[in-house]
Amino acid sequence: MEGAARRATDDDAGPRTAFGVRAMRLAATGALLLAPACLDLSAPTDGIESISALITPFPAVVAGDTLRDSLGIARRLDLLAFTGRGDTVRDPEGLRFFITETGSGARIENGFLIAGDETGSIQLVGQVPGLQTPPVTIQVTPRPILVRAEPAASGDTVTLPLKQYGFVATVTSDPLSVRVIGAPGGTTPVNGWIVRYRITRQPAGVSPTALVAYLVNDQNRALRGDSLSAIDTTASGVASRRIVLRPDSLRRLTDT
Repeated sequence: MEGAARRATDDDAGPRTAFGVRAMRLAATGALLLAPACLDLSAPTDGIESISALITPFPAVVAGDTLRDSLGIARRLDLLAFTGRGDTVRDPEGLRFFITETGSGARIENGFLIAGDETGSIQLVGQVPGLQTPPVTIQVTPRPILVRAEPAASGDTVTLPLKQYGFVATVTSDPLSVRVIGAPGGTTPVNGWIVRYRITRQPAGVSPTALVAYLVNDQNRALRGDSLSAIDTTASGVASRRIVLRPDSLRRLTDT
C-alpha cells in the first residue's frame, strides 16, 4: 500500500457549468445558420469557454492536516480551462475554490485544502468567471496507522490447485481484501484511502512474455498491464481486488 492521505458564492446569474455554456453556444450557432446571408459567424475566441472537473491530489485528507498526494506532499487544488480555440489554460484568471457547506471546520488557503479536526466529508467546487465544476467529495479520515488482511487469516498469498483447472481458460481467486485502520486506538476504519495491489511472485509462464496472472476489479476487468491496480477503501476501511490466473500460460500445471 502506498498513500498519504471540496462554499460557493453566487454571482448575479449564478455560475454555469461548462456543459451549459457549450449547449448555449451550439444553440446560438444553429440559429445563425438559418440566415447565413445576414449574419457573419464569429471565429473561435481566445476567451475561456469550458473547464475541466476539479483536480484533487488524493480522495481523502487526514483530520487537521493539509490535503496531500500519494507521496505525502501537500498539493493545491487545480483545474484546467480551455479557450474557444481549444488551447489549455493553467491558473486561469479568476480561478477560485470553495467549500460548499459550513460546519466542517475546513478551509482553503492559497489553493490548499486544510481539513478540520472532525472526520466526515467535504464537498468542493472550482470556479472561473461564469463557469463552475461539479462538486467533488473529499473524505476526512483519522490518520492511517495499520493495514491488515481481511479476514486476518487470508494472508497475502493465493494458492490454487491448478490440476482441476487444466481445461479452463481463466481462474479467478477469492477477493484479496485488506482493512485500513486509523488512530486513535487502532480500531477506527479509514474511508477513501487508496490501496495499491501488486503481484510480486507468480509461477513461470510458457514464455518470458506470457501473461500468467493479473489483477481485476469488481467487474472482473483488468485495469493495468503492469499488475498494479488502485482502489479507494469503503466506509468500513476495506479495499479488495481479485487475481485472475491463466492455466494455459503456465509452464507446468503442477505449480500453485
